[in-house]
Amino acid sequence: MKKLIITLFAVLAMTFSAKAQMYVGGMVGLGISSSGGGTVLTLSPEVGYDFNSKIGAGVLLELQGSPFTWSVNPYFRWKFAQLGKATFLSDFMASFGGFENVFTWGIHAMPGISFEITDKVSFVTRVASIGVSGGSENTSFNLNLFQGAQIGLFYKF
Repeated sequence: MKKLIITLFAVLAMTFSAKAQMYVGGMVGLGISSSGGGTVLTLSPEVGYDFNSKIGAGVLLELQGSPFTWSVNPYFRWKFAQLGKATFLSDFMASFGGFENVFTWGIHAMPGISFEITDKVSFVTRVASIGVSGGSENTSFNLNLFQGAQIGLFYKF
């Protein structure tokens, strides 16, 4: 019985991983800070895994300056439409991070577009964010359209 269960799990794992793709890359964003009025540069190295042509998951590390903030953002990716080499997607992301001595958190949906340059290289942009975020003493609802949009390149293995 144990051999049968182990064999079934192995076959199931191979089935799910047959079309799976791991990817690495990163994004760059430039926005205007609402608190200070200056520009804010965002760097986001990222690693992810496509389970199939519609579903993926990953994690990104987001680093911003002025003041320096960081966050770790695991996400679930849903690719809901494809038009030629363009894929329309949405990342459903949780965020945990901080700046100075303040812990921050958030839950966001971030729609975007992926454009396949080659079989291995893709250009990705996230164009909006809707969600809830907070810090030590505050919580806010966010809707950002094109504010702090991000662009990046990714390589699939």
